[in-house]
Amino acid sequence: MGLTISESGGGDFSPLAEGTHIGRCVRVIDLGLQPGSAQYPDAKHKVLFVWEVPGETINIDGEDKPSLLMKRYTSSLHKKSQLRADLESWRGRAFTETELKGFSLKAVLDAPCMLAVVHSPDGKYANVRSVSKMPKGVPALARMSDLLYYEIEDGKNHVYFALSDKLRAAIDVGAASAKEPPPPATTNPSVGGEDPGYLDTDVPF
Repeated sequence: MGLTISESGGGDFSPLAEGTHIGRCVRVIDLGLQPGSAQYPDAKHKVLFVWEVPGETINIDGEDKPSLLMKRYTSSLHKKSQLRADLESWRGRAFTETELKGFSLKAVLDAPCMLAVVHSPDGKYANVRSVSKMPKGVPALARMSDLLYYEIEDGKNHVYFALSDKLRAAIDVGAASAKEPPPPATTNPSVGGEDPGYLDTDVPF
């Protein structure tokens, strides 16, 4: 099942260079309802996106592995959400009212994009600042990683056990919290509905 991924990275290697990189989404992982922070105490439904940067590799234990970037989002298409902003920038247009009623995140798997990458203050990690649509005429290289999609409702399946211990622990927390009543749909609209059947060949998903 491809690479085991980690939220925090790790290993003795340099992060991907800052700047703009071509990426391809290879993982979408539902983390369920995650605890809040001191600044934002309310629990939020989170999802993790992972992109491969085709042609870029890192050496881990003597073996070249695809370079991966990841970003955690609140699972919401609210007009002020970062997920909606990045998805609309990635698509190159805003969501329609019909699309907002139920957009399946599985649709973004294998979709290419441009990633704006910045380093953490300590210089150890490469972070995704923004996501945008591929320019016309620019090819995206083939990916090396297998595609991976996970929803909390899938339970402890083969995908779950392919993840790192730390990521599985986060999923366990999210799965336990999922038994609690979700926030009202007006403040946290679903992004996991059925595909409404739209088709636009100029939009990557």
